Amino acid sequence: MVEEKIIENIVNEFLDHEYPEEIQLEFQEWILNSQNRKEKDDALMKYAVGLNPEFDHQVFSKKLEKVNATIDQKKFRYTKRLFIRFSTIAAACMLLVVSTYLLTVKYAFVANNEVFITSSHSKGEFQLPDGSKVILNASSRLEVPADFSDQNRHVHLDGEGYFNIKKDPDHAFNIASEHANIKVLGTIFNMKSYSSGEYAEVVLERGLVEVTGKNILKAIRMEPGERLVIDKSVEVSKVLVGNYTSWTGKQLLIDNLPLKDILVNLEHWYNVEFQTTGKFDPSPRLTFMVDNESLDKVLEQIAMLTSFKYKISNNVVYYYSE
Repeated sequence: MVEEKIIENIVNEFLDHEYPEEIQLEFQEWILNSQNRKEKDDALMKYAVGLNPEFDHQVFSKKLEKVNATIDQKKFRYTKRLFIRFSTIAAACMLLVVSTYLLTVKYAFVANNEVFITSSHSKGEFQLPDGSKVILNASSRLEVPADFSDQNRHVHLDGEGYFNIKKDPDHAFNIASEHANIKVLGTIFNMKSYSSGEYAEVVLERGLVEVTGKNILKAIRMEPGERLVIDKSVEVSKVLVGNYTSWTGKQLLIDNLPLKDILVNLEHWYNVEFQTTGKFDPSPRLTFMVDNESLDKVLEQIAMLTSFKYKISNNVVYYYSE
């Protein structure tokens, strides 16, 4: 039991963090070694479930069996390998490729589609086939269909993504989600639309986007610096775009910002929701940097310097000012 837990911790630690190439190769050799094979397979299975609870366990188990059989036949010459693919920001998710045994099924094992998934504790940066780039926040999923091409640019987002779309006036880039759909020709913007939530948010940094959705009666064309929120109503307002895109960096720099803007930054950085429960003073200005500190630690420091009070429950921060 203790050994199983150790193996599970090793797998989770490696897949949730970015490591140098030499360590990645050592991990590949260790995971392919026949010793404690069942425990390793179970750990991979458990991690995959955390990324996508809907994938087919039986199919995954059969493919693992074929992989192990092939490794045994080759006597660990590694002509067939298990590769772990990492993003430049963090180890976002797992990609298993073993010759024809796993075919082209990736991440969530959606037939013929490529699916990028981030865990609840990581962010991932990816480049799409047309050259467009996207950074996914934690607990996000971007599905790219098999027929995606320079002429057919359609994807589906569940979560939050920062998109830098390659400009192509003749072929629009389309993003579908639970609460909103976006049509772009070439632009940079942030989109947040979790199927588990009840609202969508689009913040346009540069270019032009056209937004439609279930609660939008007429398509909305946004201008740079605008934020569109789709909830029980639809609202467009001017904002400081950096407050909504700072989560894409490796560090979060808060430079003399008022508390109301700081909370927006933290909401996206930690992928949580902030809700006020009473009187709130948004005016105190602070300067600090967030690296690997926990949300509770950061909020504790803010509370020491201001009248800010808070309570964290599940994924929601309830706050007020004394």
